[in-house]
Amino acid sequence: MLQTTPPEITRQIYSQSSTIIQSGTNLYLSIEASGTMPLRYTWRHNDTVVQNDTLPYYRILDGVQASHSGTYRVTVENSFGKVRSLPLKLTVKDLGSFPNVSDTNVNVQTGKAVVLPMPEISYLNVKGSFSVDWVKNDVKIGSSSEYYITLDYDLALFNIPLNFNQSRFRVKFTHTTSIKFLEYYSQNCILNVT
Repeated sequence: MLQTTPPEITRQIYSQSSTIIQSGTNLYLSIEASGTMPLRYTWRHNDTVVQNDTLPYYRILDGVQASHSGTYRVTVENSFGKVRSLPLKLTVKDLGSFPNVSDTNVNVQTGKAVVLPMPEISYLNVKGSFSVDWVKNDVKIGSSSEYYITLDYDLALFNIPLNFNQSRFRVKFTHTTSIKFLEYYSQNCILNVT
């Protein structure tokens, strides 16, 4: 006997009604449905059809941008009916950013110490790993008796020599995922050593 079952969604696009994704990463949305074959999937972004196919997934492989933010839905249909998924609100953002982009000057006397605070940074809690490194004149600062990086990522400089005058210190924030490697730099802290 021939089954005549309308489609039914067995797994929604996403387990939450909204999510945030890193700008520049690839997007892969999928859904699972049952019903009499063939099933047809019409994917919509902000109510505009972006894909009409027999594929239960929608993907962007060249990296998402802010214009990809919005609501995604899929309608699954066959000869016996159709069903619409729950909406997914997708927000595309840059992972890391340093709000203050202007350089700052720091005055210090030769032989003294100074603490350069970790610049304010905002980043998304996304998959992957990140690292925070201080750089001097764009070279990563390693272990030294002249430097100390605190648990809060502040940089302490000890016994500052005169040749540090006009040296540029800044933070490099690196985010790595299986598909993307991104780096962000803070503003410079320029030492004025007298």
